[in-house]
Amino acid sequence: MLGAATAGAAERWALGLRGGVNVSAFDGALSDRVDLAKWGYCAGGFATVPVWGPFQAQPELLFTEKGGRYEESLAAPYRAAPGTIRNAVIVTYLEAPLLLRAVALRRGQLTLSTLAGPAFAFKLDSDLARGAYTGSEPVDPRAARDRDLGVVIGFEAALAQPRGRALLDVRLTQGSTNVLDPRRGPSGGQHAWSLSVGYTL
Repeated sequence: MLGAATAGAAERWALGLRGGVNVSAFDGALSDRVDLAKWGYCAGGFATVPVWGPFQAQPELLFTEKGGRYEESLAAPYRAAPGTIRNAVIVTYLEAPLLLRAVALRRGQLTLSTLAGPAFAFKLDSDLARGAYTGSEPVDPRAARDRDLGVVIGFEAALAQPRGRALLDVRLTQGSTNVLDPRRGPSGGQHAWSLSVGYTL
């Protein structure tokens, strides 16, 4: 605890940028129709605000692409030869996590921290990766709700630099609400594992 408090005492206000990739998938009944994970991106900015000792508030604003993939096997008369259709449901959000960052360990130039808190997401777009919805697809991406609420749990490693800090961030964002309007599609949330790199000034 003394080491963590000493590390926290060195923390200060900071602004930063981060970007990386995520792997997302649907949960619940929605995952019965769109059952595979998909790769996406996450990028944006954040601020670190000292609160007390080893704790800092970390509000963020991120662009993130989530969703899931599916495969369908089709045979005649739907196509001339048997085959598999591969497609993805893509939902793009402006996500605003409000995190509590806690310094767990500091050794020399390296600082290890944990992250936790809610994430508020606002839909920017929802579509299929290939083609438009015709009614034969497992779900209608246009049924995605305008807002989502999730919980973030993560881990961050920071390496001090002459001007700022280089960051490596690993986190899970677990949605707590239905992705689709329940009147227009199956119930179920979503989750995403993300890996990003960043820099603070």
